Amino acid sequence: MRFLVGAAEAGFFPGVLYYLTLWFPNAWRARITSIFALGVPISGMVAGPVSGWIMTHMAGVLGLRGWQWLFLIEGAPAVCLGVVAYLYLPDRPAHARFLSSQEKALIERDLAREGDAIMPGAETFGQALRNPRAIGLALVYFAFFAIQSILLLWMPTLLRNAGAANLGEIGWRTSLIFAVGAIGMATAGWSSDRRGERRWHLIACGTVASLALCLLPLAARSPAGTTLVLAIASPAVFAFLALFWTVPAMVLGKGARAGGIAFVSSIGGMGSAFSPVFMGWTQTLTGSLFGAVAVLALVFLASMAALYFCVPAVAASRGAKTAPVLAGVSQIEPR
Repeated sequence: MRFLVGAAEAGFFPGVLYYLTLWFPNAWRARITSIFALGVPISGMVAGPVSGWIMTHMAGVLGLRGWQWLFLIEGAPAVCLGVVAYLYLPDRPAHARFLSSQEKALIERDLAREGDAIMPGAETFGQALRNPRAIGLALVYFAFFAIQSILLLWMPTLLRNAGAANLGEIGWRTSLIFAVGAIGMATAGWSSDRRGERRWHLIACGTVASLALCLLPLAARSPAGTTLVLAIASPAVFAFLALFWTVPAMVLGKGARAGGIAFVSSIGGMGSAFSPVFMGWTQTLTGSLFGAVAVLALVFLASMAALYFCVPAVAASRGAKTAPVLAGVSQIEPR
């Protein structure tokens, strides 16, 4: 069942990212991707205290354990929203009933104006598989996914080992960390689009996240210290996630974009499989998680060198400084 969940989930994120390229030009993409990716920290904010409550208070109800209620209750919204999205999300602006013909034409014109990739080199899926920048981005994303799992999978364990008293305390501390992450993600996306720059925003986020996680051993016995370190790493990690996905559309041609995004995401997803195994093996071997955290953080930090050569210095392609698509829609004369 876990394999089936992973198989279904694997196509969702790259699919949405490709979908966004059909609606928004690159000059807007960091903000738009940030809004979409805000679902990750916001879900963490909600799930932290809610999961603790479900595990504590629903255990034994109707003969089910707390973790079984957790899966049922928190899985139901995804099922319902999947049906809603299928029925109501149009494939592209040309199919949107809520846009006038003039608005559709304006959006299509703005998307066409941005042209193809800033750093062309892959125009088909086959070329994307051999493209050095696509391969480099896939490896960077692998390193990122490994470090992201520290927040998404190991945060409760780290807080418990630091001395958090109970599930309730772990829940609200987790919620606070994710709230800081959400604010940082939105701020970084706005800043990157405003300045028309991606490379140094990404490198700064990766560096801060790596160095912060390397400091975790200093807060090993302090719930407040561990919370603080994770709250510093969280905005950098989540901002990196949003900003990273503005890059594939800049380095892959339109014909390679869908498959190239899926390729990068698939290689990166292996990091989420590698990280728990490596963390568990290291903890069994040494009795501590900190060695594994430091290794993954340093690998991610080293990957910033590869990222430098994979990301164009300028964020947006031709016409990036012109009025963005949604601003143009707002200027249309009332009908």
